Amino acid sequence: MVKSVKNKTVLIIAIIMHIMYVHNSSYAQSLKVGEPQAINIDIINAQRPKWSPSGKQIAFSTPGNDQVYILDTQTKTASLLAQRTGIGFGFQWSPDGEFILARETMVENKRSKHAVVLVNVAEKSTKQLTNFESKIPDLPIFVGSDVRFTENKNYVTLQKAIPAPSNELVTKVLNYENKELKLYSLNGVEIIRPPFEQPLLNEVLSPDAKYAAFEVYGGNLYVMNLETQELTDLGTGNRPSFSPDGKFIVYMQADDNGHSYTRSDIMVKSIDGSKSFNLTGNFSPLAMNPSWSPNGKEIVFDSPTEGKLFLIAVETITE
Repeated sequence: MVKSVKNKTVLIIAIIMHIMYVHNSSYAQSLKVGEPQAINIDIINAQRPKWSPSGKQIAFSTPGNDQVYILDTQTKTASLLAQRTGIGFGFQWSPDGEFILARETMVENKRSKHAVVLVNVAEKSTKQLTNFESKIPDLPIFVGSDVRFTENKNYVTLQKAIPAPSNELVTKVLNYENKELKLYSLNGVEIIRPPFEQPLLNEVLSPDAKYAAFEVYGGNLYVMNLETQELTDLGTGNRPSFSPDGKFIVYMQADDNGHSYTRSDIMVKSIDGSKSFNLTGNFSPLAMNPSWSPNGKEIVFDSPTEGKLFLIAVETITE
């Protein structure tokens, strides 16, 4: 009888220790956050920053989206990379960080036409990949070395638009097409149908390709487990970006009066929604468009009221 009780006690202790281990492994991480620090450059009204895959550069645009600049993160100096109408809206880095993919706009007879363009970062040269067409509504994306975009409501792939990145750099790519999330890889495409009638916006893929974050038009910000398709509602938020370890999401949370933004903060939440951090609670200007550095140590964002880019130091800690 005593032996039986002892065995049961050992079993219960083992179960409790296992539960504590799983809990700690999953949720024991938190963030240590610094104060926003302005990046002092001569470019006025820098906006929409995006880290390069190496973390050595930040690309950003300016109001009107007709320019793309490159900021050297070591020297904190910026230079003009490309200047074409609309090129600064929704641009994307190539997997190796050597190119930027964008959409150029031309207005003809009061109608907008678009062309897909490729910018060589080192050479600062721009190559037009397509003719100007009135039916290229979506932003182009990289799928490995290929470029994918819409033309006349059909999806077109330009194969080997850039030199093929090494296998280590070819990651899966997520894109929202025709009310479906499509996960592209070298092995093909996986189709995921989210349970929303409204369109999805600003979809991003976690570094391990296990989760997606996206906005629902007119609704909230969500995280989806791509294997189980389980959804986590993170509340109101826009323009998400995953942390490099995939455990957190940074995004902007803004209020407006119907004409302009009245408040905007940079928020971080764990992907299960259990932990929340306001990174700019003591920062009175508008804070928008965050992007997490590849090494996980900094978050860059812009402030339209200040016309500057800001950096926040972040550190993952174990509680």
